[in-house]
Amino acid sequence: MSANKELLNDIYQNAEMGILTIPQLLEIAKDEDFRRVLNSQLKEYREISGEALRLMGKRQIEPEDLGTFTKIRTDLMTQFQTLTDSSVSHLAEMMVQGNTMGSTAIVRRIHEHPQADEEVLKLAKRLQKTTEDNTEQIRKFL
Repeated sequence: MSANKELLNDIYQNAEMGILTIPQLLEIAKDEDFRRVLNSQLKEYREISGEALRLMGKRQIEPEDLGTFTKIRTDLMTQFQTLTDSSVSHLAEMMVQGNTMGSTAIVRRIHEHPQADEEVLKLAKRLQKTTEDNTEQIRKFL
């Protein structure tokens, strides 16, 4: 698999995980400041996902979906984790954990694929910065 294909699919899937999860938390969250931060982060993930799709199209790469099992598992885990504790602090903790996993994954992929095209690496680094910034924004709600 080419470096561009692998890295773009990782970027796309990473952003899609945020796009999948954040709306679930928005349904639960009551704190307006927290909801505002989540909406801002959702917008950024949508932009990154769209840019990944644009770059894939430009390179004739077929996007790899997260998969039905991953989507169902993520949905069920989010429901389960918020069943007994839907406090802002707990939701923030879930977001910090998710962003940390996303950041770790994209940093690993950047290091694995330094030969990827410049604009692909730029988008990967944008995603990395986004996940790191998101974590900092959310920490104040812990």
